[in-house]
Amino acid sequence: MPLKEQILQTKNSLDWLQKNLKTKYTVFAFPFYDYDLKANLFKSIQNKIDLSFGTSGIKNDTISFNLQRLDMEKNTTNTKMYLIKNYLKFILQKTINKHQVKR
Repeated sequence: MPLKEQILQTKNSLDWLQKNLKTKYTVFAFPFYDYDLKANLFKSIQNKIDLSFGTSGIKNDTISFNLQRLDMEKNTTNTKMYLIKNYLKFILQKTINKHQVKR
């Protein structure tokens, strides 16, 4: 999807949330994955959002208000083992500087 359309759809979703849910905070989870979203998208929504979530696993993100989470929908095994495996993966990735989502 072109960047302009990503920005438009994200802003429309954020506006809808504020208008209809009237929450104190604006929080948004990107559908599917966020790994190929560019910094320009985040820059264009930073004044409309408090916190967003991606699904790149246990990783740091260069965008301060975008937190990465584990995709628990893919977990078909023991949850405890899934968490341990992903945390160990993070530690290993950190040793080779691959622990951060770069935009």
